[in-house]
Amino acid sequence: MKTKTRSLRLLITALMLVAIWRPWPARSETGARSLADLQTAAAKEKPSQRRAVMIAEWTRARDWTLQYIAKMPEEHFGFKPVPEVRSFAEQTLHLAFWNFGFTAKAFGLTSPYNEEELMKDEFKTKARLSKVVSESYDFVINGLKAISDEQLDAQMTLRNGAKISRLERINDAYEHQTHHRGQTVIYLRLKGLAPPVEPF
Repeated sequence: MKTKTRSLRLLITALMLVAIWRPWPARSETGARSLADLQTAAAKEKPSQRRAVMIAEWTRARDWTLQYIAKMPEEHFGFKPVPEVRSFAEQTLHLAFWNFGFTAKAFGLTSPYNEEELMKDEFKTKARLSKVVSESYDFVINGLKAISDEQLDAQMTLRNGAKISRLERINDAYEHQTHHRGQTVIYLRLKGLAPPVEPF
């Protein structure tokens, strides 16, 4: 009996040592799983209710912004209400650039464009403008599909050293695109055009 008890204790001790020294998957300094790991896991799952709502809102915003571009005749893409402001095309390209720019780091990605590049005349046709604006919204939508709720709530550090959650940064982007789409209402009205109906 004593021999069996001693053998059992040795077995338990050995198992505990294995558990303690077993190599674990690499973690960041904070102990959280890497963004890439979380994105891989999230992409296999149905989005949470919170992310599903965000995806629906960004999809609606994309479709609405594209309606604004469709509404403005291409010959007026260079129109400015006053000389000091961006043209219609430039306002919309600025919106697209910051859809990428605000959210790229939040998703662990790199923006595919820089702002100077996007302001080139080649992007100021109806076809190219519509395409890049759609791409910018899809960049965010696909990012939301791939990120987990855990990572959405995780902190990120901005260039100025400020720390905010990835969710806050993505919400900043949403507010920004709303602001600049709203500005283009004036451009349409000054050309005698009614802006697209609100999709609410």
